[in-house]
Amino acid sequence: MSKIGTAIGTLVDLADLATPLVEPEIVPNPYQESVRLGSGGKKGKGFPSQTWRWGALNNDERAMLRTLCANESADIAIETIDPEDYASTVQYTGKVHWPDEEDPQVLKTIGFILLFTNLVEVP
Repeated sequence: MSKIGTAIGTLVDLADLATPLVEPEIVPNPYQESVRLGSGGKKGKGFPSQTWRWGALNNDERAMLRTLCANESADIAIETIDPEDYASTVQYTGKVHWPDEEDPQVLKTIGFILLFTNLVEVP
């Protein structure tokens, strides 16, 4: 299960938050961007990032996440799938970014996405 907090020492399982959250769909990206090389290959550059996607969040679940990202972005810590071994987890510190656009419906938000960038693995 994934964990989230404002620092490594405050990590809490998503299911154990004051308002529990279901596990999101997680898309790890080992690099911030891929650059095409003259040889036709690609090279990864920058810090790892991750996208966490929920099909829908009710208003209480969205508000719970807002406490962790009160502005457009915030410092964050996460424990999540290891992009090199999906059976393992890894801890990171970095930035969380609130979505630029949301799809609010009656009592819920559809297709909610959090982006985590500038991730630094914590040994």
